[in-house]
Amino acid sequence: EEGARPIEECIERCGRLRGDTENPGVASTLGYLYAMRGDFGEGRRLVDEALGLLRERVRARRPLAQVHRRAGDVELLAGNREAAERLYGQSFEAYREQGERDLVVQLAAELIRILVRAGRAHEALDLAALARESAPAESVTSQALWRTSQALVSGAGGEHEEAVQLAREASELVPPDMLTLRANVLVDLGEVLARSGRHTESDGVADECLRLFELKGNVSGAKMARSLLKPR
Repeated sequence: EEGARPIEECIERCGRLRGDTENPGVASTLGYLYAMRGDFGEGRRLVDEALGLLRERVRARRPLAQVHRRAGDVELLAGNREAAERLYGQSFEAYREQGERDLVVQLAAELIRILVRAGRAHEALDLAALARESAPAESVTSQALWRTSQALVSGAGGEHEEAVQLAREASELVPPDMLTLRANVLVDLGEVLARSGRHTESDGVADECLRLFELKGNVSGAKMARSLLKPR
């Protein structure tokens, strides 16, 4: 689902890949794609299907962690942050037990966003430190996400200069063709800019991240970004 490929094309390709087979990973990814398009009913149905398949056939923790993550993605896009936090937490713990450092950072970043936006930044301090310590040097995604995670926590704590610097570094690390990751990192940058009082800069960043979400066809991501960065 990453990259520059539009959502509709991703859904078509994923559907072909799925075919007549019952693959939990493909079903949950397809559910996430439908949620990005705004079809939360179909997204939840596909994630539930994936969970059912895993309970019947596979009890390995890694596939279950993957499906829990996608279920969290669906709920976050649907605006159900409480459910997303619970599902991301389950996935995070499983990946941490397995030593999956890159995935640990990705899930920590999602949890930190939820906590900071809920006014619970103090609960995210240890997660931000863990993300920084765990991020593999060779992973662009992890290197960007530990920075933007720390930026959100620092900004919420009033350390605005550090927050803006880290968020800018994160945005510069993500290549232009990674549309979803880049758009989400720009949402974080827009938030710390707005929190520091730089509303004109924040508005410019908001316009760019909305452009990227719309280019991808991520209707739900654009709606969430608009609610965070352009509420007025």
